[in-house]
Amino acid sequence: MTTILDVHKKYHKMVCNAFRNDSGFVAALDKACGKFINNNAITKHAGNSTQKSPELLARYCDVLLRKSNKNPEDQELEETLNQVVSSGPHLISNTISRTKQGDGFDFF
Repeated sequence: MTTILDVHKKYHKMVCNAFRNDSGFVAALDKACGKFINNNAITKHAGNSTQKSPELLARYCDVLLRKSNKNPEDQELEETLNQVVSSGPHLISNTISRTKQGDGFDFF
């Protein structure tokens, strides 16, 4: 997930700087990233591309939040969670239920 977030951050920054955050370029970037995230080697191997990416994002956030309990003042952790929150909805087309059940999340 960190690689995906880093790639999105890099190209989003480029779109903002080079194209002055033009809505057409932002939409094209989000669409391209969404297609890659929902249709890649991992999702193909899982056999269900519409469910695997949201599951991985939810698990990644769960791990980050568990780490935050150990060191709540970690600035890098806060920045990463902010990046997930700001880019996640644009990148993954499925809805994730935040209903906590056991040590995982439920998905629609």
